[in-house]
Order: sequence, then structure tokens, then C-alpha cells
Amino acid sequence: MRILLMRHGETWANRDRRMQGQRDAEQSRHQSSLAQTQTPSAIPSRNSQARIHELSPLGQQQVIALGKRLSQTPAPSQVYASPLLRSRETVRLLKQNNATWEPQYDDRLSEIDLGIFSGLTWPEAQARYPALCQTLTTQLDWHPIPEAESPQTIHRRANHFIRDCILQNPDTAHIWIISHAGILNHLIAALMGSDRTWGIPTAPAALFEFQLQAPRWNHHRNQDGCSPGPSPDHPSDQLNTELWKILYFNDTSHYDGALMEL
Repeated sequence: MRILLMRHGETWANRDRRMQGQRDAEQSRHQSSLAQTQTPSAIPSRNSQARIHELSPLGQQQVIALGKRLSQTPAPSQVYASPLLRSRETVRLLKQNNATWEPQYDDRLSEIDLGIFSGLTWPEAQARYPALCQTLTTQLDWHPIPEAESPQTIHRRANHFIRDCILQNPDTAHIWIISHAGILNHLIAALMGSDRTWGIPTAPAALFEFQLQAPRWNHHRNQDGCSPGPSPDHPSDQLNTELWKILYFNDTSHYDGALMEL
């Protein structure tokens, strides 16, 4: 089984270093409409409009370059994607290369819900919530952000998705997963059987590719998709690098110089 994970292309919000989370276009249109009704002069630029969740021109070119690269590989047998706008736009551009596949949108692939930080830049969050931001930047321990997902919830939905993805597809499957930087960290941890989630600075339209033996992978999973330890039938499987291969990791070799993130 081959599993390709990829991030959506750059959005206008990414360019502005704005924390999107699960914020999407419809929410922004509603909020922009309210703001225009109340204080029209307070809408200075595109940053406050719904389009901040759309792919930027650079992001579109990043995805087109990724699509050209993927068109040289076997067609996917299954495509899963986040239902958020930036993911759906990425899907649309990837399909331009005469693709016949259709995506299956899955809420578990949505970006991490950032709660009250959604839609803000870090300076804006510091101005609105100075005490919370001070705590987050000065202490290593996890502190809850109001209305945001907990690490346990994020970890659980990532593990459940990976478990179902592997269980529901044959070992010969060629699977694409289109998602977001934050949740990709958890998906990769689940796929690799890691007991911790590592922070990976994933570039827009970056590609990860894993090859695994699905029947053997499932021997090591419990009901939550986590690894309970070696299988009694195959005690050395977890150490056998012929069963688990990383082919590409955060790869952007399809970029040319003009497509590097600004």
C-alpha cells in the first residue's frame, strides 16, 4: 500500500501568517457582511474578506506543479480530502490533469480547531488575549485555548482516520490524502506508530509518501488505531524496514525557484 499525504497550496491567510484553523469562507462572508453593516470603513483590505481562505496565486501555482508531478505517477485508487475550502480548491486544481478520480471528503482531515485564535495573526491574538499568549509563550506545558480542540481529541481523530483508511482499502491501494499542516503532524504520527506528535514545518503543497504492508500494520493496532506493542505472530515486524518505507518527506522538489514560499 502506498499513502501520499499532501498539504493544500498557500492561502492568502498563510501569506499574512493568519491562524485559520477550521475557519472557512462562509464564516468569513457572514462576519464581513456584519462588519460592513456596522462599520464599513473598518474593512481596509482583502485580509478581512472571505477570500483569505482561498488559495493565493502562488498557492495555485504550487498545486499545479504538484499536480504535474503526480500525473507522472500511478492514478490513485482512493482520494481523501478535508472539506475546508483551501483543500477543495487544491482538489480542483489537482483534477485538471485529466483526472477521473473523485475525492471522499472527511471531516477528520479538517485542520485543528484553534478556538478563539481562529482568523487572527499572532500579534492580534496577543493584543486580544495578552495573559493567555504570555502563558503559551513562556511555559512548555499545554494550556487550553478556549473553544479549541484538545491534543487528545486531535490525536484520536487522526488515529481513527488512519486506522479506517488502511482497514478499508486493499494492500495494493494507492491512496492520496489532502489536508492541512497542523493535522498532518498527527496523521503522520499515527501512520508511523509514534507515541508522540512531532512538529513538522510542512510547506504548502508539500508531499509525503509512505509504503507499508497493510496486513502487517494492522497486526500492531488496537481499536483506537494506536500500537499496543509487537504482534505475537510477527514479533520483529516493527523493526523490519522492508515493511515500512518513507519514500518522500515534506518534499517540494516539484517547485521551481518562483514557487518557493515567500
